[in-house]
Amino acid sequence: MKYSLSILTVVFAVLAFLISCGYKDSNELALQLEEKAKSYNNKEDCEMHGFYWLYSKCNVFPKCVMHGKTPCEDLWTGYMWSSLPHKNMKWKDAMAYCKNLKEGNYADWVLPSIDDLKTFCYFDNVVGEIGYSTLGDTGEFWSSNDDGYSAFSVDLSSCYIYVDGNKIQKYAYDYETDYSTKLSVRCVRW
Repeated sequence: MKYSLSILTVVFAVLAFLISCGYKDSNELALQLEEKAKSYNNKEDCEMHGFYWLYSKCNVFPKCVMHGKTPCEDLWTGYMWSSLPHKNMKWKDAMAYCKNLKEGNYADWVLPSIDDLKTFCYFDNVVGEIGYSTLGDTGEFWSSNDDGYSAFSVDLSSCYIYVDGNKIQKYAYDYETDYSTKLSVRCVRW
């Protein structure tokens, strides 16, 4: 009893400290952000203050949904994904595109690794099932991985699930691809 009482004392002390430092619970903070976003009624002010302009109104950064056309946050990984550019591009152009991208008032985008891209694969946990990309993307996407001779792409149309020992694994084919090939691009930030 004495031990559990001291744990409770520590917990309350930590909570009191966080409150005194201005800590607010995440739901309250989310509501405050939504209210703040609503206060901007033009794209320039909205994006200047770190929000995202969508459907003629200012919004907090949207969550990823199937066939999403906007940049979004993946709730499972915490990654933020850019919207798709209007054209496919060569690997070096894709690297530069992500490095220079300013979207959703963020400027720290990068071309994702092979492993980052494979987080897009979604399944209903049925072994042997062909999966699909969380955002509905299909085809090959550039990764940041290269070996000095060529770069690597991931085919998001090839997602599937298999059992490796006692572990269920997600998989998508990755390919060694010539730098000059034009492929799709999604940039990521953490």
